[in-house]
Amino acid sequence: MLGALKLALGHEPSRTADVFLLRWVFCIVPTALFWVAMRRFLLRSGVPAPAALACVLAGALGSLSFTYGQMFAGHQLAALALGPRSSSRSGPDA
Repeated sequence: MLGALKLALGHEPSRTADVFLLRWVFCIVPTALFWVAMRRFLLRSGVPAPAALACVLAGALGSLSFTYGQMFAGHQLAALALGPRSSSRSGPDA
């Protein structure tokens, strides 16, 4: 990834540029894609479109999701990915 940046710029990028690129590629974009996937999941589950949009906007903008999504806090994306999976399980053997 950083080699591609070096090749594109034609010189060694600064540490700030490295962190900026890595933050976008591995934190911000996956967080945004998660919320898009969550909206699609809600729509496929039969939730009305306005309610699905409201839930996704509330989750994305009303929580610390995008705040932590801009930092290298890898547990945030893992928690987002595991949250819907674990909440869909119910019963004594869940």
